[in-house]
Amino acid sequence: MAYPNVDAPYGLKPVQRIDGLPYAGVFRQLPIASGYATGIGFGDPVRTNAGNVEVSDMTGVGSAIGIFVGCSYTNPTTKQPTFSQQWPAGMVAADAKAFVVDDPNVLFKAAITTSGVDVTGVAASAVGKNITARTTGSPNTATGNSTIGLNSATVAVTATHGFRIVAVVPESEYQSGGTKYHEVLVKINTHQYN
Repeated sequence: MAYPNVDAPYGLKPVQRIDGLPYAGVFRQLPIASGYATGIGFGDPVRTNAGNVEVSDMTGVGSAIGIFVGCSYTNPTTKQPTFSQQWPAGMVAADAKAFVVDDPNVLFKAAITTSGVDVTGVAASAVGKNITARTTGSPNTATGNSTIGLNSATVAVTATHGFRIVAVVPESEYQSGGTKYHEVLVKINTHQYN
């Protein structure tokens, strides 16, 4: 079976811990402010601000508390509990909770992109360096997934870059003037808990 093509960024997917153990699906529930006006998709980096979760631009030290993997809230129209893969922008719900993978030792799989939205790659020599996220805006409302990738043009030793590249994903290898990889494993480099 061939490895699927990576044709678009999909956010950050938790896959394992840095010690090699599998990721067990653990997350923390943190509040989202009622009416928070920005959509959040599965795989988006988030931070806390005044006790509430919000989307993070991943700049600077302490820029993220983790990665968003869903939420719950009481739907204001139906009055029913709702579990969703995405936070709908502007949802009014006093009981809203974000599900956040906040363990600083979790590794996430992500696609490498150009400064635009095109998927590209990095060489294995990028391992151990840092990289920034490249955002595309709102989550994909059809799937609930994030639309961010990691910007290949920013691979460097810069300590304030949001993510540290821990490994390449061997199955995503391709040839284009040398061996490169469409996907990498990263950990949050500028975590709020550190």
